[in-house]
Amino acid sequence: MQQKSSQKLMPVYFSLVLLLGLALGYSLNNRVNNTGFFSKNNGSFLQEIANIIKTKYVDDIGIDSISVFATDEMLSHLDPHSIYISPTDLERVNDQMDGHFTGIGIMYNVIKDTINIIQLIKDGPAQKAGIEVGDKLLLANDSINLTKKNLTEEFIRNKMRGEVGSVLNLTLLRDGLTKKIKIKRASIAIPSIDAAYM
Repeated sequence: MQQKSSQKLMPVYFSLVLLLGLALGYSLNNRVNNTGFFSKNNGSFLQEIANIIKTKYVDDIGIDSISVFATDEMLSHLDPHSIYISPTDLERVNDQMDGHFTGIGIMYNVIKDTINIIQLIKDGPAQKAGIEVGDKLLLANDSINLTKKNLTEEFIRNKMRGEVGSVLNLTLLRDGLTKKIKIKRASIAIPSIDAAYM
């Protein structure tokens, strides 16, 4: 009689042991750090490739630059209108879409370590203050050096732009002589058409 009752309870014991084993295996799997070469990863295929490069590649590399390159390459296969805009370029793109920006109204090129004015926006603050094409910018607000190597677009934009009505003091080089000019920033319209002909 006792043997029959224990045989009836045997499947229940097996089920309990099985459930206990499954729960223990699941909890151990979540605790173990998967660091093997073919570790389990719930990310996308591209994320898995990026992780392998990051952890296994022989040299240290900037994974962000590879991600941007991969994103650009992927989007280039979609259509001609799909592009990736980096956070640093977003403000510039938004200004073009809005049709205006706040600044002094100059266009420039960086040659070696110097900002050279190549064009002035007509009736902009820079033109009204007396800046001319060919001027070389040396200092902003008497303390910020504008002649150094590796000048970035973002650095220059941050120094030239500001609140409407705020003042920017520029020290520039013209015909071998330094000159100081005070410019009041304003909202500058960006024409959607650069040139028109009758």
